[in-house]
Amino acid sequence: MVPGTTRNWIGGHDAVQDGQWMWTDGSVFDYNYWCSGQPDNAVNKENVLEINFGNNCWNDFFKEAQLAYICARTLY
Repeated sequence: MVPGTTRNWIGGHDAVQDGQWMWTDGSVFDYNYWCSGQPDNAVNKENVLEINFGNNCWNDFFKEAQLAYICARTLY
């Protein structure tokens, strides 16, 4: 995360089929914590997933937005 930011990409998208969310690494999308009223696909262009630490929930957002990102890493 970037200090001072509250919004970060977390690797989810529905780019293949609208409304069918998946993770970019191919793992099962079996948990979600959407903000109230989300995902809403505003102006039919929101197909990536961000977490907003200001309100601690998920939002669908525009892929063109420049946000920090959070990655997963396998620990051995």
